[in-house]
Amino acid sequence: MTSENRRRIWFILLEDKIDYFTQMNANMTGGYTVLRQKSGIIEAISHEQESDGMLAKGTYLTVVTSDEGETERKSILKVVGSEQHEVYSPSPLIADFELSHTDTAVSADNKCKNFIKAVRVFDLGEREDGKIDFIKPRRKASPSTLEEIKEALQVQDFKGPKVLAATVFGNRNQLLRASNSPVAIPFPEDFYWYQSQVTGATGSGKTVALKYLATEFANTDFLVEGEMMKGCVVMINVKDQDFLMMDQPSAGRISDATLSEWNALGISAKGHQSFQVWCNGYDDAIRKKLVRNRVTEQLIQPKTLRAMDVDPESLLGLVQDLTAQQRLALPDIFRYWQDARRNKNEEATMSDFLAYFKNRGEEYEGNYDTINIAGDKSSVTLPSSTRSSIHRKLNGVTQFFDSPIAQPVEAKETLKAGKITAVDLVDSIEFGAVLLNQILIGVLEAKNEDLRLPPILFLIDEVHKFYGSDSSKDSLRILDNICRVGRSKKIGIVFASQEPSDIPKGLENVTNSKFYFKSPSHPSGAKDLASKSEVANLKPGFCVAQVHNVPSLTCMKFPLSPSGVKID
Repeated sequence: MTSENRRRIWFILLEDKIDYFTQMNANMTGGYTVLRQKSGIIEAISHEQESDGMLAKGTYLTVVTSDEGETERKSILKVVGSEQHEVYSPSPLIADFELSHTDTAVSADNKCKNFIKAVRVFDLGEREDGKIDFIKPRRKASPSTLEEIKEALQVQDFKGPKVLAATVFGNRNQLLRASNSPVAIPFPEDFYWYQSQVTGATGSGKTVALKYLATEFANTDFLVEGEMMKGCVVMINVKDQDFLMMDQPSAGRISDATLSEWNALGISAKGHQSFQVWCNGYDDAIRKKLVRNRVTEQLIQPKTLRAMDVDPESLLGLVQDLTAQQRLALPDIFRYWQDARRNKNEEATMSDFLAYFKNRGEEYEGNYDTINIAGDKSSVTLPSSTRSSIHRKLNGVTQFFDSPIAQPVEAKETLKAGKITAVDLVDSIEFGAVLLNQILIGVLEAKNEDLRLPPILFLIDEVHKFYGSDSSKDSLRILDNICRVGRSKKIGIVFASQEPSDIPKGLENVTNSKFYFKSPSHPSGAKDLASKSEVANLKPGFCVAQVHNVPSLTCMKFPLSPSGVKID
């Protein structure tokens, strides 16, 4: 038989095969057909009409599980795996025919189907006998509607911040759509009180997400002791002008995609009117620098620490490289000094404490009266070298205290409904560690005294810069305490850093929501959500996450914040 005859016979057989499958699929509509369930994973394959592409992970499908004549019941599936399946798997020998892929005689060999794996997320409707429906083979799975997705996620009554549900496939991310519209999913309102962790590389969209959460919180009405009031926000700024322009509407080259996302969420570019910027007030050059960098001058408030108000343990975040003995002694000596001045109704400065510390050490041969954190009185003796070391280190930070050109820190100034306070610490992380502690302690004390104060959200960027040393253990204790009482006091904290490993263990353990933006590493918490390649290729604004009370929403996109973003 000649090669030409073999070729003709091959084409005849192939045409017969095409006719058979065309007839078999003639009555089929678009969608997916369930094949089987293996170890809790539903496997399905696309119909002829759905074979022009693949579903991404994070897509939702609906399967009718009830039989004809019964009250309709459905199961919502979430795609967790998706791959290409060649319908006819042509032999490698076909390469010898040197046929073009556009040749209609062999077009069937080009056909592919989408083989998916999915998990059962939620069942809509219940059986009267208390049993659970099978998801039987050959049942049709169709794209879920917006209402079905929200019901499956059980978010219909949620009033927290909204994000856009998204999908991930390899190095691609895209918004999940229902009826060709983005799917906006709200978080529960109490999401804020269960504390959050946000991590991602520079340029991943992490900071923009923090700005969005700030504007959402400050514009949300919360029920507080029978009264509706908006939340207030404290944003800790440690680089550039990230959080310092929230009074200005986001501007620049706003893309059509961003406008579409804003439309889906019901927001638009708008500056936040109730806004203030705190900065270190020991040198007016800091304020002038902010003005040169286009921060609104009227909103800048230079701040200083008052020696009589500062928490004694907070000094350990300001004075670095103390020995174990110095860390134990300094707060208790300082607390005794503060208490003595208060008993005499005397005002005093950090310079006054330094004079007391030096004179007392010389007069009493290094013996100091102390009061510990529990209020117990005692004494401690320090050798001359230790006294000199403490005095030298404290002398280096006196400029942060009692500045005549700045206002003292008052935590209650941040507790105003709808207010956003950005605290600029670019020029002094050491000052910032103490300032942050003062605000946290002041807010907690104020909330303990008056539950009618507005809810407050702290956004702490690059958190490891504040709490990365042994001298900050007391700071961690304060934050840990706030995290544990946050729900009852309506205090929320969002910790942000580039890598989860940068966040101290004590803080990571008290966060209930974790958001992983683009990162070259593969954080342990993200391993069950996406592959290392998928995390490394997340586009700006997209993240994989574990969200309090919304466990089935694992891929999402935060929109561009309507405030404080400049796009060149």
